Amino acid sequence: MPWLAVILIAAVGCTRAFFRERADRDVEALLTEKSIDPRWDVRTRNWFAYPDPRARFADFDKPDKPKKPPDDPAAAALSPDSQPLRSHFHSGPDQEGVGYLEFLRHCDQHNRNCRPRPASDEEKPAASLGAPVQDAAYVPGAGATQASVDAVLKTNESAFLITLEQAEELAQFNSRELQDARENLYLAALPVTFERFQFVPQFFAGVEAIRTWRGSGVAGGPGSSWNVNSTGSISQLFPSGAAFVTRLANQLVIDLGTGTPQVGISNLTLSLTQPLLRGGGWAVTLEPLTQAERTLVYAVRGYARYRTNYYVYLAGGTDLSNAPYTYPGLNAGVGTSIQAPSAGYLPTLLLFHQVRNEQENLAALYRYLVLYREYQKRGDFSELQVGQVEQQIFGSQSRLLQRRQDLQNGLDQFKLQLGLPTRLPLELDDSPTQPMSNMLASGVRAREEFNAVHDDAEDFFDRHQLLTGAFPSVLPFQLPLREKIESLALNSPLTLATKEFRTTLPERWANWRAKTTDELKAIVKKPTPLPIDWPEPKDSRLIELELALRAYEQLWTKKPVSVSTANELYEEVVSNFMRVMTEARGERRTLLRATWPAAPGVNLDGTDVLTADLDRAETATTQAALANRTEIMNARGQMVDAWRHIAVRANSLLGLFNVGYNLQTPSTPNANEPFALGGARSTHQLVLSGELPLVRRVERNEYRTALIAYQRARRNLQVTEDSVLADVRNDLRNLRVAAENYRIQQRAVEVAFDQVENSLDVLQSPPIPEGGVVRPGQSAQSAANAASLTQQLLSAQSSLVNAQNSLYSVWINYLIARMTFYRDIERLPLDARGVWIDEPGTSPPLGTEILPAPEPVGAAEPERFGDLRPAGDR
Repeated sequence: MPWLAVILIAAVGCTRAFFRERADRDVEALLTEKSIDPRWDVRTRNWFAYPDPRARFADFDKPDKPKKPPDDPAAAALSPDSQPLRSHFHSGPDQEGVGYLEFLRHCDQHNRNCRPRPASDEEKPAASLGAPVQDAAYVPGAGATQASVDAVLKTNESAFLITLEQAEELAQFNSRELQDARENLYLAALPVTFERFQFVPQFFAGVEAIRTWRGSGVAGGPGSSWNVNSTGSISQLFPSGAAFVTRLANQLVIDLGTGTPQVGISNLTLSLTQPLLRGGGWAVTLEPLTQAERTLVYAVRGYARYRTNYYVYLAGGTDLSNAPYTYPGLNAGVGTSIQAPSAGYLPTLLLFHQVRNEQENLAALYRYLVLYREYQKRGDFSELQVGQVEQQIFGSQSRLLQRRQDLQNGLDQFKLQLGLPTRLPLELDDSPTQPMSNMLASGVRAREEFNAVHDDAEDFFDRHQLLTGAFPSVLPFQLPLREKIESLALNSPLTLATKEFRTTLPERWANWRAKTTDELKAIVKKPTPLPIDWPEPKDSRLIELELALRAYEQLWTKKPVSVSTANELYEEVVSNFMRVMTEARGERRTLLRATWPAAPGVNLDGTDVLTADLDRAETATTQAALANRTEIMNARGQMVDAWRHIAVRANSLLGLFNVGYNLQTPSTPNANEPFALGGARSTHQLVLSGELPLVRRVERNEYRTALIAYQRARRNLQVTEDSVLADVRNDLRNLRVAAENYRIQQRAVEVAFDQVENSLDVLQSPPIPEGGVVRPGQSAQSAANAASLTQQLLSAQSSLVNAQNSLYSVWINYLIARMTFYRDIERLPLDARGVWIDEPGTSPPLGTEILPAPEPVGAAEPERFGDLRPAGDR
């Protein structure tokens, strides 16, 4: 029958998509309503519960009818299939999104295009201590080669290069933890939609159709008929607790023998009940709605806090949880069961620099080994000193392997933070640590330029091929040594980078050249015995250089000139020349000291918390925290919640006294007039009902619990305020200590560089002659001195790499402490990308032309990375 088909169709109701979209609209309206304060405005903060199409966990199935995912074979075989038709027609592999790969590809292209090109071979500074040992070179006696050490944990995959800002942007749509937080925020809004719905008119419509067959032995039989009973009602709950219900029932009888429909009696009832004691009043009736609305406010604040916490978690590797603070409503639902590790971008970057520092340390040790091998051939050092260097190399190789393993493990942990496959190659941009890298590179460059001057001066004979065997015993002509020394002193890269030394050296040198040799010797003559506090005469190094040059030039007044004699005087010139050049190196150190990058400042409402008085800085910090921390706001609101619950629980202790009104009016019987209601057939009732509060044990316990809960809420507010203030005060102290440690570490690095250079100066300078001619590195106590000098050099080199590692660690700790401080005083505003917009040096977002729409599902992934999806998705 047509009317029956209409009933069946109407009973099906609206589609799944209709209900889902209505829920989405209601939640969006609620979150827009609650985001009135910019401190927790989530309207532009990517709160939507649907997975981003670029995410790895993107779902391209129909949201209301997803395909059956791959099942566990044993579970499927050992249990019945309750949905066999859907399992057969709608099954398919669970596909991963690949849009994040497109994002990474364009980030990598953008970053590499913006990177400065490396210097050419001609522009690279000369290596210290002669030519550097290449990675593939084998150093006799040094155990493993550098190439073999590199090959242990080396991969050939080309990595995606991303910056900190791009990592944060990637996490906004690809992090599983952030997606859980967004879904929990959505779930926190759903109870509000239900509680609001409780106070709008509720409509009900129902129908019951009965098919009846009557035999001949039954009154009215034989025959058959349809009885259709329909019911409609409207109910309304008022804030005062009053409940209004009106109901209309009707019966329709269709005799199938005659086909005549007959309307039975319609009945209209109306009921209005107002509780006056228990269950009545706004305090009790509106409490569920009030609590749901306030819980949603707490959840919105919690989500805003979670995002700022996530920024610091991803950048600095701090704890992601908000313990000991809680956010009611935000933890609703079920999220990812396995929490991603807190590796952090900056801590992982620190591992990278530790690897690079150890590589540079190992390269320096290889160069020392080459130098010691040369000295060993000349008889200056024994195998004992060479073995000391080799032992240091072995330790450095093991540390390098461990550092590389730590870096690769750290990168895998960081990929898990970003929701990326661990086999995906990734490279982190070192822009946050670039100031430190540039500063250390400047120090290394100054040292290498000094060593290049030394090498150039020492190799002067070799470049003219005078010691190759053509003149085994005598020199036929005088080399232009003075011209060479003057050129190096005035035109070398080391000197050209100075100011005072380069401008004053010509005049000072000309002044001493005008004096006689006897006058110069008288100036630098040392008393016998030499006092401990004997002051070195001014310009004594330059005077001794001039005397050494004159001695070398005087040698050529007599012919022939012995190669050994010339070589001894030549080395004395070079030694004194390098002592003069230490002045240029010292000035370079002074100039570099003034170029240390300043740590990013921390200004809070006009107060520099790093330099201001500690009490003033703590006052400004605590005031900002008390005014902005969402934990304190929520704890204060929860205390009021507990206070309201006292009145609600007290109401349940009262007796029951309700006033009601009932109306019942039927239609005229057997008149086929269903709407002829009212008149003399109506019945009116005034109902007064009551109940004495004789049994209230459960209610009493709940009331007492509410009183205790209120006291606990008061204490919770106090402890929350105290904990927050303790946290921010601790953050402030950590920040100030980190800033001071950075200044301390600057000097520690400078001293470490000086120690290495001074150790090399002593090692490479000829000793004071004692009763005869000696070769470089020899003395009366040559063995003891050689061991001491070797240990001094190796210790200084070890101290240098430790100081470099500490410098990076202190710098990164300061950056993390700074962002943690801003987070804990709620001054860490994030843009739509999830990037700290107040961070100095924050790069702008990539343009839309660089980030096209994600690839469609099933598109091929980059060939160089292979298929990164699970085997079931291929």
